[in-house]
Amino acid sequence: MSNSSQPQPTRARVKKAPKTKALIAEADAIFAALDFSELPQLVSVRQLAQFLGVGRHVVYTLVAEGELQAIKVSEHSIRIFRESIRLWLKHKCELGTPELPGTEELESLD
Repeated sequence: MSNSSQPQPTRARVKKAPKTKALIAEADAIFAALDFSELPQLVSVRQLAQFLGVGRHVVYTLVAEGELQAIKVSEHSIRIFRESIRLWLKHKCELGTPELPGTEELESLD
């Protein structure tokens, strides 16, 4: 009896954006349009989550993974450096991969 008639499990594929000149130019244009002056030098988790359009857990994950530099201002409060945010976003735009933690499951909906 052959196993070839049995359905084979499929693996989830991670889609990666192609690195083309057009994509990089588009990312640079988006980055240039961002107005960082509306953010204070030290940004709260809530402010950054609103600025990025994500949940607070995403911001906490970015800080925990070392993607963003932050300081603890009290026992239950941190602030993220505006320059750290700018550099992180610039790096993500240059890579053409503006993926955020906690959004991997969204790729499977495509």
